[in-house]
Amino acid sequence: MYHTGTGVRLRLVEGKGVARRRLRLVSKGRFALFLICSLLLIIGLASAMATALGGRRQMGYEDGKAVESVIIKSGDSLWSIAIKYCPPNMDIRLYIDEIKAINGLSGNVIYCGGLLRVPT
Repeated sequence: MYHTGTGVRLRLVEGKGVARRRLRLVSKGRFALFLICSLLLIIGLASAMATALGGRRQMGYEDGKAVESVIIKSGDSLWSIAIKYCPPNMDIRLYIDEIKAINGLSGNVIYCGGLLRVPT
């Protein structure tokens, strides 16, 4: 057995006339494997948390107005989304027209999984 200096120990094993190498992880290799697994776990948890937060995603501004990005869920319509976000003193039909203008929609069709910006 001998040390290669790379964190991997190589051991020559005699077998049927051909020398084979067998790799064995040592501390540097284990540490690298630990870092990779930790990184994948962190990415997975962040993705799960983002999904668990649901429909609301982010705030922004569109032509000086505050807007919020909403992920369209199965069964959502412009009307149902407008009911959730429309200010109490505003006509819901005008609010829908505003949503359509901000998002460049000509009709009332929206698709599940899409992103819709609504004024806040």
